[in-house]
Amino acid sequence: MPAYDHIVIDEAQDYSPAQLHVLRQHQRITSMTVLGDLQQGIHDYAGVTDWAELKGLFPADETSYYELDRSYRSTLEIIEFANRILKGMGGGVKPARPVFRSGWPVEVERTAAESPDVAAIASIVEAWGRESELQSIAVLGRTAVACARIHAGLTARGIQASLLEAKQQNYEGGITVAPVYLSKGLEFDAVLIPDADAADYGAEDAKLLYVGCTRALHRLKLLYADAPTPLIAERDGVPEEASR
Repeated sequence: MPAYDHIVIDEAQDYSPAQLHVLRQHQRITSMTVLGDLQQGIHDYAGVTDWAELKGLFPADETSYYELDRSYRSTLEIIEFANRILKGMGGGVKPARPVFRSGWPVEVERTAAESPDVAAIASIVEAWGRESELQSIAVLGRTAVACARIHAGLTARGIQASLLEAKQQNYEGGITVAPVYLSKGLEFDAVLIPDADAADYGAEDAKLLYVGCTRALHRLKLLYADAPTPLIAERDGVPEEASR
């Protein structure tokens, strides 16, 4: 006996056509609302790279497709920077169109110590904490191990922060340290990406870095120690923001 009259799927970019096909078997008639964003398919090895892969599962005369490309979360500067990360990707990945809400320029800065530089992170977080309009701040590290080290370093410096882990994903506001792959669906007034190095973000990590950058509502800063990921570099080197 079919179990569902209608199925709503969010984050559909992370589903394979086979998974949708299985879900269809549990319906009397096919009735689905499928929502997703190809830019946020953070696992390069999974999901779909073009909506045609899912649209092909359903009869064309029974399917409606609507494309929303306006981004209301982040400032113009953050969206334009994030779009540059995805530049050159094929398939159905298209740049987001920001609303005209200008703000701080995106900053890219080299640190003197190894990545992630906990002392530099602490200094930035403390400075942001003194700005009344920045009520929520996130430090988005590349791995859970890096985040645990950052969180321990901030705690040792007397900075109160929450550590978001796979086993505990309750967002408590204030200062949050989290692996970038757990940040999807969240938003913060300010985001610091402390390890935007070439060793941490390769070409296959473009969507992951895009997600991290677009968690920021108003302020975004990236740090690197050795060489910045080529995802944020122009053809002639580090982007202009790095000199700010």
